[in-house]
Amino acid sequence: MTYMNYIKLGFERSDLDCRVMKEITGYGGFTLTKLLKNKSIIQVVSDDLENPQLLVPYRTDPDQYYCVNITTEIAESLIELD
Repeated sequence: MTYMNYIKLGFERSDLDCRVMKEITGYGGFTLTKLLKNKSIIQVVSDDLENPQLLVPYRTDPDQYYCVNITTEIAESLIELD
């Protein structure tokens, strides 16, 4: 999925200052995140836009998350269902 597709779906950009990424690409990178109503998060990083992750909060500790790799199609479906 392209950057603009994520933005149209309501993802928010956060710039990073990753030293390694800066050495490789010349910039520090970014993440795109979308908070779902159930407090789960869909996240994707600048160098891997085709591989979003679903972050599901622990039931016992909402500050920690289970991390599941998902497809872009699943990400779009989750947003549509939200």
